[in-house]
Amino acid sequence: MSTALMPSGVQLWQVPQHGQDVAAQTSLLSPQELSHLNALTDAATRDRHVLARAALRVALSRWMPAVAPQDWRFTRSAHGRPELAGSLDATSLSFNVAHTDDEIIVALSADGRVGVDVEALQRQADALALARRYFQPEEVAVLEALSVHQRQQRFLELWTLKEACVKATGEGLARGLRRVGFTLDAASGIVPLSMAHEGDDAWQFWQWSLAGRHLVALALQGGSEPCVVRWGRLQNLQPVEMDAPHLLRASAAYQARMYSSTNLEP
Repeated sequence: MSTALMPSGVQLWQVPQHGQDVAAQTSLLSPQELSHLNALTDAATRDRHVLARAALRVALSRWMPAVAPQDWRFTRSAHGRPELAGSLDATSLSFNVAHTDDEIIVALSADGRVGVDVEALQRQADALALARRYFQPEEVAVLEALSVHQRQQRFLELWTLKEACVKATGEGLARGLRRVGFTLDAASGIVPLSMAHEGDDAWQFWQWSLAGRHLVALALQGGSEPCVVRWGRLQNLQPVEMDAPHLLRASAAYQARMYSSTNLEP
């Protein structure tokens, strides 16, 4: 299918894990996905696997209606990044999925490689220990200068951006997190510290708060022009109304170009 007929920009779908008919969505999964599902013993993990895979298939088909949700096929890159398989790979459509215990986020783009991460703002972590292992020195210094409460917030903001970035490149977290770093500046938004090996001018970044409970970071690699990001929400595989997420910050050159929509359409 020609990419010229595809939507532009990035689509983000929020998929809550509560109130979903998990059994009804299982029929969309492929034999390989069902095999993986059968190997899972934890009920919550099984449900999340079904919801994430079914939502991805539905989101992809809303983007490209000529392909039925059950017809999408997937493979993995050398580093394990999920990608479209076979003839569908030629569409240049990039996707990524992230989840917490109660939210799933699906990201789609035909304007570059996309990576997304979501974390609960109440997540507790040993911020300094993790930062000293995975962050760049400049980021560690910023965290060390903050109060404990401020440090936890800033750690999650940096962590989600870094994870979204390495998910876009397809690198594993352990290999990639230290290679990218960020400065979060009130005036300039999201500023990469050192990404020359990835091409600084080819990246766009955003970060949102979802109802003050979750933090979402989005990275887009390869988009040559400022793009629009549209939000939607799927409940039982159908789009429903949602509160527009609060944009916390973005790459400085692109802040004015982003907007949210409660009635996302392909």
